[in-house]
Amino acid sequence: MKVYRTKKNRYFCLAVRYRLYIFLILALPYFNGSSQNITKINDLKYKVQIEVNVNKKAEQLLLLSKLYEGYDNEEAMKYALESLTLSKGLHYNKGKISAYYQIGQLEKLSENYNKAINSFELANEISESYGDQKGVAIGTIYIGDVHLSKQDFESARIYYQYALDIGEKVKSLQVQAMANDGFGKISEQQEKLYLAQQYFVLAKEHIQSSSELNTKGMIFSNSGRIEAKLGNTENAIKDYQVALKSFEQVKNKEKQAIVCFELGALYQLTTEKDESIVYYKTGLGLAQETGMEDLIKSGYQTIAETYEKNGQFEEAYEYLKYFSAIKDTKEITELESQLELEMKNNEIELIKKEKALEKELHDEAIKNERFYSTIGLVVLLVIFGLAIFLFISLKQRDKINAKLIKAKDEANQSRQEKEDFFAYTSHEIRTPLNAVVGMAKLLGETDLNESQQKYLKTITGSAQNILFLVNDVLDLTKIEKGGIEFESIKFSLHEIIDQIIQSLSFKKFEKEVDIVANIHPNVPKVIIGDPIRFNQILLNLADNALKFTKQGEVTITLRVTDRYEDKVRLFVSVDDTGIGIQPEKLDSIFNSYQQEHISTTRQYGGTGLGLAISKLLIEKMGGEIKVKSKPGVGTSFYFDLWISTTSEDAENLETNQSTETDKLQNLNVLVVDDNQLNREIFFDLVEDKHNNVLVDLAKHGEEAIEKLKAKDYDLILMDIQMPVMNGYEAAKAIRNHKELDETKRDIPIIAMTAHVLEGVAEKCLAAGMNDSISKPVNLTVLHQKIRTLVKKEGIFGPDKRLVRSGTPSSNEVNGSRINLENLEAITGGKPEKIERYIKIFLKNIPADLDKLKQEFDQEDYENIKKTAHKIKGNLAYMGVTSIQDNILYLEGLDTENINVNEINSNLNMVEKEIVLILEELRTLNANPT
Repeated sequence: MKVYRTKKNRYFCLAVRYRLYIFLILALPYFNGSSQNITKINDLKYKVQIEVNVNKKAEQLLLLSKLYEGYDNEEAMKYALESLTLSKGLHYNKGKISAYYQIGQLEKLSENYNKAINSFELANEISESYGDQKGVAIGTIYIGDVHLSKQDFESARIYYQYALDIGEKVKSLQVQAMANDGFGKISEQQEKLYLAQQYFVLAKEHIQSSSELNTKGMIFSNSGRIEAKLGNTENAIKDYQVALKSFEQVKNKEKQAIVCFELGALYQLTTEKDESIVYYKTGLGLAQETGMEDLIKSGYQTIAETYEKNGQFEEAYEYLKYFSAIKDTKEITELESQLELEMKNNEIELIKKEKALEKELHDEAIKNERFYSTIGLVVLLVIFGLAIFLFISLKQRDKINAKLIKAKDEANQSRQEKEDFFAYTSHEIRTPLNAVVGMAKLLGETDLNESQQKYLKTITGSAQNILFLVNDVLDLTKIEKGGIEFESIKFSLHEIIDQIIQSLSFKKFEKEVDIVANIHPNVPKVIIGDPIRFNQILLNLADNALKFTKQGEVTITLRVTDRYEDKVRLFVSVDDTGIGIQPEKLDSIFNSYQQEHISTTRQYGGTGLGLAISKLLIEKMGGEIKVKSKPGVGTSFYFDLWISTTSEDAENLETNQSTETDKLQNLNVLVVDDNQLNREIFFDLVEDKHNNVLVDLAKHGEEAIEKLKAKDYDLILMDIQMPVMNGYEAAKAIRNHKELDETKRDIPIIAMTAHVLEGVAEKCLAAGMNDSISKPVNLTVLHQKIRTLVKKEGIFGPDKRLVRSGTPSSNEVNGSRINLENLEAITGGKPEKIERYIKIFLKNIPADLDKLKQEFDQEDYENIKKTAHKIKGNLAYMGVTSIQDNILYLEGLDTENINVNEINSNLNMVEKEIVLILEELRTLNANPT
């Protein structure tokens, strides 16, 4: 029995050995790759043992970690941590970053996502410490990849976007490509394949010329995958071939193997099925070289199935045998045990070699120890010297930086002071200009003969030109900041040219100069654009030409030079026969505040802003202004612009415009302004009982709210600067007032202000107002805003008033401190109204003067400024100019640098002059003419 069992065992062992030999023959290609990978690991371990350069040793440990990645992640993590420890000891930043990246990738593979993110953030801190923004961006992309693995798409998108912003800032095509690749992967996982395709196209564009071939290969590989999913086989093949070429250049055989299998699958869908087999076999060979076990297994099966589909059954059978052999798990386990035994034998042999080498290295180390000690001492001395040098350099740099920061702050302060000055000055001009425009509007509603209408038109046009000059200063800053917007409405260029010629006509009375319009017949009657900016450009150029021309003519030429669909190329030139410009000054003539000579401003006037603003506006509209000039002969400024046209003629345009300016009707308006004269002017401008337009007045926000409680209004016109409750506070209170019903809380509110500071309009909207309008109020603009905001039927229509007859009388007070021309224009020359306005002035001014003196005694300089502002407005209506400078000084007090003597001197001058003005007005009121 014993002999029988022995024979049976022997025969059984022979059978197993026989089967094992067959299996080894079949499976040898499979295990060959795994063996090669183990060989690489052992070779690299040996190099680590003998490596003297510690930096290189850290890099080799990192490479060992990558070889173990996916094969034995515990070993991979062990070597990554060793590499990090070495790099930290050496302060080797590049090594630390690479180690953190590898640790993060391993944690991500193990689904330890928080640890992975922490590793990448530590890498980013190092990159940021020495200003490597590209490194920060790459680490951020890796963090995005972790969130993508967690299916947290929103967080992933935020990190990719942050990396993309850095990539654009530092102009790194690699970072931009990787970020867009990340967006593509998000879209792919969300099944948004066409969006993913677009992101990968962007990524490919950025990485196309990059030397980062691994990144390039991955991006093109991802793009190929999306193209394949979309059924774009040809595009997919092209992308995978680019990826394959990139991986070949960096000898990344693992990636080559994967791409070859993808290409094999794609070629199977084409007529080139032989190419499919070629790529499959190439991929299988690369997988065997690198020990990619899963790919080898699936590779044999895929090739067998492909041969079968192509009708090549013998070849299919051969590969099927390999696949079947590899599938035999029990035999694979036995073979792996044999291979593991072989590996241990190899390791024993390596240990013997290492001991021999260790002895040799020990002897060598003793010889070199003294040499290295000497070198170390020298290095320490050099480092010490460098440290001293760096310390001194850093201190010097800090001093320079401090000076630069101070210079920058001073420059910013200077710029802000300039802007504040411009805004303040414009406010001071706009306040009296409000009266001029308002009076002109009221005067236009009286019966005027043809000459008077012509003069009034010139006054109105000139007032608008003053506004343009005020706005020039502010527009320059806005344009340079890119904060100006252009309208796109229909208007007539012919009408603008006529207005410009009319408004400039008063400037040529003392000169032998004609202003000529040369408009070619092919210029459209009506175009689409921004009439205000066209007017501003042409007015600046024509005014500049007229300024420097003593005799001859200024010619404004317009003609169309080209057409395309509904657009025309409009050529514009302004030519003069003036003094000309020296050739060396032509390049700087468009600079801000620039004129040909310092004496030019003194002789001819002007700010030097007109040409600069015109140039910037033309460039914003897509054109380019040029200049030709010959001293003593004349100058030509010319440009061309593409503009949109319309088939509408000028008559229709005028009809439409007249419709837009129909009279207000059936409207209840509440005007809120602390300045009584302003209230009266707005009352006369807006109130129209014939058309059922009724106006109530309030002095401040609190009074406005009380009136709103008691009565229904359709609109509130609200000043901003007021005592008790200013405009902002009043708007907020109305919007949130519990005692007001919903209709009243939602009443349209339009802010009125002479301030043009940047941000005032936004502040009005934030306070709850619906819109804002600047003083002087343009009634056409006001009507447009009312039409938009007031949702009520029948608020515009034909004028119901009868035409008035007669001409208003004039009441000028010549040779005195007052000039009532403005007041006469507002009242239409009606004595009872003039007398009422003077009584208001006589009542208010003494109280305001007493308040001003009291504030001076109490050193309340902030309120001095406010009271002076109020007095200034009242004096303007009475035409008082004798103490204008004194009032302006008090209104513009610098509360940080107070000069009490100067304030007292100006206050005394104001008091003396007001006493005389009051006496004169009382006499005038007592004896009206």
